[in-house]
Amino acid sequence: MPDKFYIVKKGYDPIAVDEHIKRCDEYMSHLEETIKEYKLKIKTLEDRLNTYITKEAAINNAIINSQISADNMLLNAKNAAETIVQNAKKQGQATEDAVDKRIYDVMRSVAFQKQYLQETRQEYDKVIIGFREMYDNIIRKFLHTSDDGMFRLVDDKIEALENFLKRLHDEVDDDADDEDEE
Repeated sequence: MPDKFYIVKKGYDPIAVDEHIKRCDEYMSHLEETIKEYKLKIKTLEDRLNTYITKEAAINNAIINSQISADNMLLNAKNAAETIVQNAKKQGQATEDAVDKRIYDVMRSVAFQKQYLQETRQEYDKVIIGFREMYDNIIRKFLHTSDDGMFRLVDDKIEALENFLKRLHDEVDDDADDEDEE
């Protein structure tokens, strides 16, 4: 494209001016087409950029929502774990209390049974001592008298004592069996 026009008789050379205008027109058309293409590319790129921006915002929202959801799940899991631990502690304490009460009850029952057994043994020992004293008295009387009435009296007393001792022995055995069952 010439920037200068040659001067001819009546002014500038019309053919050169026409050619220059034609070339300028072609160049302008070409520039306009290029501008249209660039505008179209810019529009396409802006649309794509907007799509990416929208997707990025959606991804960011999804990440934020996922993080919030994860935090909520973690908090819920911690709360559930704390509840489970508290319930387990309560149940453990209740079980421990029940076991302690049962142990206390058993120990108390054993103490009562031991006391009863001790009292029964003391009574048994008193009966045996009384029996021995009575036996000694009977023998002394028997040695001083020798009639048949005395022999019957001694036999009756011995039989009564044997029956009493047998009943007492059976009661002690029954109590011991009941204690073993508990």
